[in-house]
Amino acid sequence: MTQTSVKSVKSILSRSQLPGSDWAANPYLGCSHACLYCYARFMQRFSEHSGPWGSFIEVKDWPELDPIKERPRLAGKSILIGSVTDPYLPEEAEFKRTRTLLQQLLALSQPTGLLSNAGLLQNEGLLPDEGFSLTLITKSDLITRDLDLLKQFPQVRVVFSINTVDEALKAQLDAAPSIARRLSALKTCHDAGLKTACFIAPIMPGLTDVAAVIHAVRPYCHEIWLDSLNLHPSCKEPVLRYIASQQPHLKPLYHAIYEAHDLNFWRELDRYLRQIAVACNLPYCTDFAEIKPSEAKPALVNFSAPS
Repeated sequence: MTQTSVKSVKSILSRSQLPGSDWAANPYLGCSHACLYCYARFMQRFSEHSGPWGSFIEVKDWPELDPIKERPRLAGKSILIGSVTDPYLPEEAEFKRTRTLLQQLLALSQPTGLLSNAGLLQNEGLLPDEGFSLTLITKSDLITRDLDLLKQFPQVRVVFSINTVDEALKAQLDAAPSIARRLSALKTCHDAGLKTACFIAPIMPGLTDVAAVIHAVRPYCHEIWLDSLNLHPSCKEPVLRYIASQQPHLKPLYHAIYEAHDLNFWRELDRYLRQIAVACNLPYCTDFAEIKPSEAKPALVNFSAPS
């Protein structure tokens, strides 16, 4: 059973080092999805919990965002919700911290008439209508609860993390909602007019069938992102233990990639994805800056390609 506690924080927003985002927001610390491969396990050192990863979450309580202070600071920037934990954990149904954050951000995204002094933006050298973009990454269909809010943001993107369509394999890797529920929610968000993306990450060498995932999500996405399994020290041992016990035939491959640092797997995957892109007439790139938006065809963005 997941232990839940409340944690007061000075601010819900922090500077982000991730590509494509200037600010990050995580309404929770810890994650009850307990993903085997989670690179964010290192966040446990910022908590008071010593139990296994996935056994606790801290519910964040923060001061309400001040439009006078935050709107100029966020103008023209990008915000990522869910950089180190899923914003739609099962506990969100009770605590509604992500919904509260969306409500506060929505107030910031409104026209400058909401500010008591519209001249403040001009003094800051900002255009009155210069807002921020918002991206949410989740594995949960609970996000559809907040469609009423999400549809009001001028610039919003909903990203579903799906790295397999095999429900049995998924059950070995995480305790998040089923793939079927994620696909259904992805379609719901897409049909509601939101910009949608699928994040095929992490790609588990020898386990993730990227073609199958692309085929499943392609009708409901504007973008399909792909990224490699990052064996951060905090998750390296559980992943390699799983491979040794449950997928022993893959031990030589994981040794080559993560011990001998052989890049051939990622080079071959890059070639394979380029072939898929040509066959399906999809745009293909390896960096956010190269994306060419298309309403009809989702762009494949392969962050796992070797430099």
